[in-house]
Amino acid sequence: YAHDDHSSLSYQQRYNIFESSEELVIHAFLPIPEGQYKITETRLDRKNGSAYDLWMETGSPNHLSREMIQYLKQKNCPKITYYNMESNGTLLLHAALDPHDVVLLEIKADAGD
Repeated sequence: YAHDDHSSLSYQQRYNIFESSEELVIHAFLPIPEGQYKITETRLDRKNGSAYDLWMETGSPNHLSREMIQYLKQKNCPKITYYNMESNGTLLLHAALDPHDVVLLEIKADAGD
C-alpha cells in the first residue's frame, strides 16, 4: 500500500492491507494543579462510530435506501464515557487503543456543579 500497490484493497477488504498489530496502551502523566477533574473520553473504533464497519454489518450494499441511510446516521456515533479523577499535582491517564482507534480525552476542572 505504501508503494502504491492497491491490489489487495477492495470495498469490502479495507483492513487486510495493513499489518496486524496489537493493542497499544498509552499512559500519560500530566502535571496539573491539585483538585478534582471531570474527564470525558470520546472513542471512535470499529464498534463505535465507524460508518464503514456498520455498512459492512448491513451487507455492504452498493446502493443505500433512505431508510438505510437514516439507520446508519442513527447508529454511527462515538462512545462517550464520563468519569472523575483527583490530581495530587500529577494526573495519570490511560488509554488502550486497537488498530484504527481514536480516543479524545477532555479534562475539565470540577467546579462542583
